[in-house]
Amino acid sequence: MRTTQHKALRAGRRAQITAADTAYSDQSHLIRTTRRITGFTPEALGKGIQHHESFWAYRLWM
Repeated sequence: MRTTQHKALRAGRRAQITAADTAYSDQSHLIRTTRRITGFTPEALGKGIQHHESFWAYRLWM
């Protein structure tokens, strides 16, 4: 995923808005790509980064 998407999702933006703003064809395209790369949906990834220390590697990636 591109850094722009990570920052937007980390900031709590909705997946559909982030997808539209970052050149994905639709929300499902963003979700599929995120899940393929990380194993998590954008929502789960964002919550994990904010609340769980075990997501430290994703914090570095951003």
